Amino acid sequence: HMKGGSILKAGRGGFDAEKICDRLGQLGINMVFTVGGDGTQAASHMLYVEAKKRGMPVSIIGVPKSIDNDILFFDKTFGFDSA
Repeated sequence: HMKGGSILKAGRGGFDAEKICDRLGQLGINMVFTVGGDGTQAASHMLYVEAKKRGMPVSIIGVPKSIDNDILFFDKTFGFDSA
């Protein structure tokens, strides 16, 4: 659990949408779920933009979760009450 995102070469400390899309293609992954707060959702959007630019057949689904409850358009996210 300390190496989150390791097969896609992503995680805290770095994000490269081009490399991640390369890896998704290499692994034949066509669906990605991201779970996190504002930063994660912004990164998911950047990944979506890169995948769309390449015409990749991949679905990128962002699941909002934040202990800060700071995600727009949501009254409450899971993780907030348990923090």
